[in-house]
Amino acid sequence: MMQSETRHTISSDYFLKLLDDPNFQREFLLLHLSSRYYRSIKKVLNIAEREQGLGLDSKERMKIARRLRNRLAILEYERKVERRGTLWRLK
Repeated sequence: MMQSETRHTISSDYFLKLLDDPNFQREFLLLHLSSRYYRSIKKVLNIAEREQGLGLDSKERMKIARRLRNRLAILEYERKVERRGTLWRLK
């Protein structure tokens, strides 16, 4: 397998985990949110793209953002994160 194919497979696996795996979404958010300052979902998605070399189109970004918003709402209910408008941070 060529290196570019390997990278594409890793990126697709990461994308599918962000999209479909609630436990992965939870761990990803808890890892990338900070207790010092608030972050938007857009910023968190940019981090995922930069770390894994994902090339997401707008539809893919919207799908993942929707799932992350739902996961953040659950984390807010569990009192692990807090929200100020559209920005989130760890408690």
